[in-house]
Amino acid sequence: MQEKGHTEAANTLQKESGVFLEGAVIQKFRKLVLDGEYDEVVELIHEIEYDVESICKVKRAIFEQKYYELIEKQEIAKALE
Repeated sequence: MQEKGHTEAANTLQKESGVFLEGAVIQKFRKLVLDGEYDEVVELIHEIEYDVESICKVKRAIFEQKYYELIEKQEIAKALE
């Protein structure tokens, strides 16, 4: 439901049923990514204990997305940082 844009309905169902499909950390991660708060996402990733390879893959994907968004906004110098 969340992926189809029915976030409020999904949240209501989770609250009413007491069954949460995503933990608090994943919910925070999703919100930060959707809000474009990439620096905070990277900080959150470092708080989570996963293997180094997984962390590197996620960070790469985040930095790529940040890069593409800056290019789209014509902020070339900032994107190249």
